[in-house]
Order: sequence, then C-alpha cells, then structure tokens
Amino acid sequence: MKLILRFSLILILAVAGLQSTGQVRNFTFGPKIGFSSTSLTTNIDTLENKFMNGMMGGVFFRFSTSIFYVQPEVLFMTKGGIYESTTNRFKEEVYLKTLDVPLIFGIRLIPKESFNIRFHAGPSFSYLIDRKIKVNGQEIATMLAEQSIKDTYFGYQLGLGFDIVNFAIDLRAEQGMGNIFNNPGYRPADEWKPLMVNLSLALKLL
Repeated sequence: MKLILRFSLILILAVAGLQSTGQVRNFTFGPKIGFSSTSLTTNIDTLENKFMNGMMGGVFFRFSTSIFYVQPEVLFMTKGGIYESTTNRFKEEVYLKTLDVPLIFGIRLIPKESFNIRFHAGPSFSYLIDRKIKVNGQEIATMLAEQSIKDTYFGYQLGLGFDIVNFAIDLRAEQGMGNIFNNPGYRPADEWKPLMVNLSLALKLL
C-alpha cells in the first residue's frame, strides 16, 4: 500500500507541475489493449529462460504540452516465464496476473495531432493478483506458488509510439528491478527479474 501511495504522489506532482506552468494544452484518455512477451531471468547456469506470451488491457490518460506529455496507465496483464534445464528433464512454467501502473514521460517528435512519433520512458509498478507455477506439467500447491513470488515489484520502461488520428500505438520494453523470487525450498536459491516486450493499441476518446 505504501508503494501505491508513493507512486500516486509522483503522478500527482508530475501532472501538477505541467498544469502550474500553464502549458497543458491537451488531455485525452481511452481504452488500451495489446500483447506482451515476458521472461524471468535466472542466475542458475543450468537453466535456460524462455519467453511466454500474454495479453494486456486497461486505460490510459495523457496530459500534453506541444512537445512533452505525461501518461499514467492502469493495466491488467498476463505475464510469466519458462525455465528449462540444459542438463536434465526439468521444465518450470510461471504464470502471473498483474495490475500494472506505468507512469510514462514522453517527447512528441512531430507536434501534430493527426500524426505523431513519440519517444517515451518511465517507471512502472506491478501488483500480483494471481500466480501459478507448473513443474514438469504438474501445478504445485497454490500456497507454495504464492510463497515463491513477491507481491509487488518496480520496473522501468522504454519505448517508441505513434499517433494516427485517434489511435495510439506503443512498442515498449520493460526491465523489472530487484528479485521477485522467494526461495520456498523446493529448488536452489535464484533471482527472478521480469523482462517484457509489449505492443499495444489505444483509442483516444477526446
């Protein structure tokens, strides 16, 4: 809860800063959907991490000047990762459902409303709603899965976007910060850090 409050404070200060300068010329919001591909990096040399495909959906809000903009989002996402052993028959699949709140700061390279190219970056907060782990095709106990993965994590995003009339297309990469794995004792100590690429389409309602 403290992390959510801190993140909300950053958002409020960022928007207030733009408004105080009197430079906010445009506000828009709307629904956003897309696809993601996520992996969880590992420190164990005998394990190979692979990407898992997922989906995303939610809303975005954009406060713009002629060049700069701030864009907070609220997204429901499915993520995960796959580990396979290079020495024996071991496969671990991690399925995650998260509530993500990115706070994106961007630069509009072409200051036009009908068509625009944007460069953007910013922090992202993820709260895990649900998690499931399968080992060699068998799902482990729910309580053990919950104990294995932390409830929250921060990351940072970097991407390129395009505005075409009322549509916004974003291509982003995200790197999670810190280890989200709590070693429950059924496998060696490890560090899991989410790595994600996502492609999204948003509709600007204003």
